[in-house]
Amino acid sequence: MPSGQASPYVLDLLMGFASGFYLPNALQREGAREIIRTKECAPMSLAIDTEKVAEVMLPDGWHTVAKGSFTLDAYEYEEDGKTLFRGGHDGLPLPATGFVFTDDNGQAICGPISSIRAVKLSKAG
Repeated sequence: MPSGQASPYVLDLLMGFASGFYLPNALQREGAREIIRTKECAPMSLAIDTEKVAEVMLPDGWHTVAKGSFTLDAYEYEEDGKTLFRGGHDGLPLPATGFVFTDDNGQAICGPISSIRAVKLSKAG
């Protein structure tokens, strides 16, 4: 194998990770580019308790969240009580879920959930 190229085994692992099908106890069959699953695992969940969200990372950086103010709901724009735009509708590739929270200056910050890059959770409930 030329130097600087990944082995077929490494490529199989990377493809497995990318598709969500890699299991830690997987083995490679001799000479085949296929992964054999030796143990079934339950699907993993990254459950985030919205009551514990203390900071939110948006494209412009980290924002402090006032305790208990982080909420997820339908992502819509309205004017005079009339819906102008609703995420997830009209064939637009935008999420139907949005977020809102109050920052440490008392400012409400809202947006589509896809703009959240990460959250930090408080240690105490």
